[in-house]
Amino acid sequence: MVLFRKKYKIMGNMNRFAFVLFFILAAFEISGGEPLGYEGALKLYPQTVSARDFGAVPDDGKDDAKALRDAVSAAKKLSGNGGVRIVLGPGRYDLLSESNNTAVPLTKSRNIMIDGAGATLVQHNQWTNFLVIGSENTTLANMNFETAALPYAGAKVIAHGDSYFDCEILSPYSIREVHPKAIITYDRTKDALNWLGSDIYQLFTKLRIKKLSETTMRVPLEKHNMRKIPAVGSYVVIRYEVYGPSVFNIMGSENTRIYNIDIYTHSGMGVYGSNSRNILIDNLNIAAKSRDFWMTTTADATHFNYCRGKIEILNSRFEKMGDDATNVHQMYWILREKITPLKIRIAWGKKSKPAPIFLPRIGDKIAFGESNNWFRFGAFSEVIKIDSDAESKTWILDLNTPLPDYVCKGMPMGNVSADPKLIIRNCKVRGNRARGFLIKVSEAIIENCSFDYPTGAAILMENDADYWYEGFRTQKVAIRNCRFNNCNAVPAKSATPAAAILDAVKFSKGMPCEGYVNGTTTIENCIFENNGPAPIKLHQTQNPVYKNITIRE
Repeated sequence: MVLFRKKYKIMGNMNRFAFVLFFILAAFEISGGEPLGYEGALKLYPQTVSARDFGAVPDDGKDDAKALRDAVSAAKKLSGNGGVRIVLGPGRYDLLSESNNTAVPLTKSRNIMIDGAGATLVQHNQWTNFLVIGSENTTLANMNFETAALPYAGAKVIAHGDSYFDCEILSPYSIREVHPKAIITYDRTKDALNWLGSDIYQLFTKLRIKKLSETTMRVPLEKHNMRKIPAVGSYVVIRYEVYGPSVFNIMGSENTRIYNIDIYTHSGMGVYGSNSRNILIDNLNIAAKSRDFWMTTTADATHFNYCRGKIEILNSRFEKMGDDATNVHQMYWILREKITPLKIRIAWGKKSKPAPIFLPRIGDKIAFGESNNWFRFGAFSEVIKIDSDAESKTWILDLNTPLPDYVCKGMPMGNVSADPKLIIRNCKVRGNRARGFLIKVSEAIIENCSFDYPTGAAILMENDADYWYEGFRTQKVAIRNCRFNNCNAVPAKSATPAAAILDAVKFSKGMPCEGYVNGTTTIENCIFENNGPAPIKLHQTQNPVYKNITIRE
């Protein structure tokens, strides 16, 4: 590899063979063949641009985000002649500036790869590091990520007050007089987060931490959180940030790949994907540099909403996150009015600002439940027209097939076309708050994975039309050759131990809920250790299949 230090230069032209190879590899990946490895992806980007030529110089303490944005602009002009790889190199690069709340946006780009080649990128402010939006064939590889200031602190509780607790800050943490947005207890022996002692959220508090000395601080709590105050002598993680922007945000894009990424700390999620088709993650490691660091991402490691095609998460490690390892779902819309059997009015289910980017597209297949169970799909139609009613914050859909008479106001609506196949292989989850994998798609394969000390269930299949409005039902799930150890922070020998694998539903009040919601889940060649006598609870699955299950209490 050659890096030019003058005005950017291009190495290699796409010859006819490379041009043909590019489309063969891309077509093979999209058609459902074996996932494209890093070496194969490199062949899709025969042209090389050096980020240094645009001013990205490691270890100088100056802004490198502007240089990367300029390199992306140059690559976009070249990408019509074939894929372009932007290369950094070893060293620390500081992201000190932004464009539209993103350090490095890839907007409506085609055939661009950013190859860190061992670079460490340092986040200094609250914005997304890389935004991939409206783009195709994007690859991000060989980078490490950390924050200039840790978005959390580790401490030992030393006293309680009327509406606060005092704590002693531990190395390598620092006291910041900011809003304490969340607090969770930490088990130093297991090197794991644990919500049994305390798990407090106060995301919108206006209270501020007070520095008492160089080593002690006072953490204020909202009055309703006092019943969950952590015990004196316990260790806690105090999150200064929780749901900050993600390291990678993939929106409305196709064929995005992430290889060989390490995220040590971050003030939000690691990877967030929405409304996108075909996302591949291979060797994503969200793990602390050492046991001295008690948290990695303050929110989910990965999260995918309303995606399509295929989502693959391979050979990855997820440790000590503030939330789930992954959550793959869509969100239910609610039928507000059945104007005619061929015309309906829908509204956003969740009690928040409507998200029109998650509306069905023309040609999408939508689904409603059966008359006696509104989560078990039984009525389907195709969207042929979409109109907005801004005043009522609703949307009107014209359909090509009339809906049955029983389909009525209040029913949750799913989008069968926004239902990616999920494949997770050779991954490890350890010591995080909340769950391992949340599976809310029709088809999923979980193979050769291990789970140690997740605070919640290792694998959860859930439908919710009461709060989050996330779903939907699973039809064909295979969990094979996995190991589950100390999953779900309920004592294994308690009267009602929690499960390592479970399904769950949350119907709104009055929704019909007879019978099962999910189809078939096969659990095969799996080992459960220290999860109690009944580590599997599939009460909403019609056809659970168990083969060669080992349970060790």
